[in-house]
Amino acid sequence: MQQSTLQQKFNALGDPTRYALVVSMIKREQLCVSELAEKLTMTPAAVSQHMRILEEANIIVPTRSGRRVCYTLNADCPGLRSLAKLMKQEELYEAK
Repeated sequence: MQQSTLQQKFNALGDPTRYALVVSMIKREQLCVSELAEKLTMTPAAVSQHMRILEEANIIVPTRSGRRVCYTLNADCPGLRSLAKLMKQEELYEAK
Protein backbone atom coordinates (compact mmCIF):
# COMPACT_ATOMS: atom_id res chain seq x y z
CA MET A 1 0.00 0.00 0.00
CA GLN A 2 1.40 3.37 -1.00
CA GLN A 3 1.57 6.14 1.60
CA SER A 4 -0.45 9.30 1.16
CA THR A 5 1.52 12.47 0.55
CA LEU A 6 0.63 13.86 3.97
CA GLN A 7 1.54 10.61 5.70
CA GLN A 8 4.88 10.58 3.88
CA LYS A 9 5.61 14.13 5.12
CA PHE A 10 4.76 13.25 8.72
CA ASN A 11 6.87 10.10 8.54
CA ALA A 12 9.80 12.10 7.16
CA LEU A 13 9.49 14.75 9.88
CA GLY A 14 8.88 12.18 12.63
CA ASP A 15 12.60 11.46 12.80
CA PRO A 16 14.32 13.90 15.23
CA THR A 17 17.31 14.37 12.92
CA ARG A 18 15.20 15.18 9.86
CA TYR A 19 13.05 17.49 11.97
CA ALA A 20 16.21 19.33 13.10
CA LEU A 21 17.39 19.58 9.48
CA VAL A 22 14.11 21.18 8.39
CA VAL A 23 14.14 23.58 11.36
CA SER A 24 17.66 24.61 10.34
CA MET A 25 16.43 25.20 6.80
CA ILE A 26 13.51 27.33 7.99
CA LYS A 27 16.00 29.67 9.62
CA ARG A 28 18.12 30.01 6.45
CA GLU A 29 17.05 30.18 2.83
CA GLN A 30 19.51 27.60 1.52
CA LEU A 31 21.90 25.19 3.21
CA CYS A 32 24.43 22.79 1.75
CA VAL A 33 25.09 19.26 2.98
CA SER A 34 28.47 20.27 4.43
CA GLU A 35 26.89 23.14 6.40
CA LEU A 36 24.14 20.90 7.74
CA ALA A 37 26.65 18.18 8.65
CA GLU A 38 28.76 20.65 10.59
CA LYS A 39 25.75 22.20 12.30
CA LEU A 40 24.40 18.84 13.49
CA THR A 41 27.82 17.19 13.98
CA MET A 42 27.07 14.44 11.48
CA THR A 43 28.88 13.06 8.48
CA PRO A 44 27.89 14.47 5.09
CA ALA A 45 26.87 10.95 4.02
CA ALA A 46 24.44 10.66 6.95
CA VAL A 47 22.97 14.08 6.17
CA SER A 48 22.57 13.10 2.51
CA GLN A 49 20.56 10.01 3.47
CA HIS A 50 18.20 12.08 5.59
CA MET A 51 17.90 14.71 2.86
CA ARG A 52 16.97 12.02 0.35
CA ILE A 53 13.97 11.05 2.51
CA LEU A 54 12.94 14.71 2.87
CA GLU A 55 13.27 15.14 -0.90
CA GLU A 56 11.12 12.05 -1.56
CA ALA A 57 8.48 13.57 0.75
CA ASN A 58 8.60 16.72 -1.42
CA ILE A 59 9.67 18.88 1.53
CA ILE A 60 13.00 20.06 0.11
CA VAL A 61 14.51 20.69 -3.32
CA PRO A 62 18.19 20.05 -4.17
CA THR A 63 20.39 22.38 -6.19
CA ARG A 64 23.73 21.19 -7.54
CA SER A 65 26.75 23.36 -8.06
CA GLY A 66 29.59 21.12 -9.18
CA ARG A 67 30.11 18.55 -6.43
CA ARG A 68 28.26 20.67 -3.89
CA VAL A 69 24.59 19.94 -3.16
CA CYS A 70 22.50 22.58 -1.44
CA TYR A 71 18.86 22.39 -0.40
CA THR A 72 15.96 24.78 -0.05
CA LEU A 73 12.49 24.19 1.29
CA ASN A 74 10.07 23.36 -1.49
CA ALA A 75 7.94 26.48 -1.97
CA ASP A 76 5.45 24.43 -4.04
CA CYS A 77 4.87 21.94 -1.21
CA PRO A 78 1.25 22.25 -0.06
CA GLY A 79 1.02 23.19 3.59
CA LEU A 80 4.74 23.79 4.04
CA ARG A 81 4.22 27.41 5.10
CA SER A 82 1.74 26.30 7.74
CA LEU A 83 4.10 23.59 8.89
CA ALA A 84 6.98 26.09 9.10
CA LYS A 85 4.82 28.39 11.24
CA LEU A 86 4.00 25.52 13.60
CA MET A 87 7.67 24.58 13.87
CA LYS A 88 8.63 28.18 14.65
CA GLN A 89 5.89 28.43 17.29
CA GLU A 90 7.07 25.21 18.92
CA GLU A 91 10.64 26.48 18.95
CA LEU A 92 9.55 29.75 20.60
CA TYR A 93 7.45 27.86 23.12
CA GLU A 94 10.34 25.53 24.05
CA ALA A 95 12.69 28.52 24.47
CA LYS A 96 10.53 29.96 27.30
